[in-house]
Amino acid sequence: MGKESELLNTFNSVKEALMTNNTNVLKSLLSKDYQGNNLRGDIENRALVLEAYKPGGVILNRFDVNDLDIKVIGNVGIITGRGYISGVYENVVFEHDVRFLDIYVRKVSKWQYYMSQTTEIYRVK
Repeated sequence: MGKESELLNTFNSVKEALMTNNTNVLKSLLSKDYQGNNLRGDIENRALVLEAYKPGGVILNRFDVNDLDIKVIGNVGIITGRGYISGVYENVVFEHDVRFLDIYVRKVSKWQYYMSQTTEIYRVK
């Protein structure tokens, strides 16, 4: 299996772990120094993501991705694409149409989710 295929498998494993609130899998896939920038512009770290997605936390009803572009440069993997997520968090219903940039780093023969940036797509009606 090539590095791009392994990277895509890791991306899909992160997505599945978020959908199922599987923090054990997330712990193994999130780099210890993970940093994300959410839709509000807040910086998130590994501990915040694990807390938010623990059982009883964020409930994702839908998580679709498309227009994926996957690049591997040495031990750095970059995935960009478009996503649609919907769900409930702390009794607040949400849905977002987004563009995202995810960066992975290959450490000890496996990909680790290292950094993320998400931007909401707004449509003028």
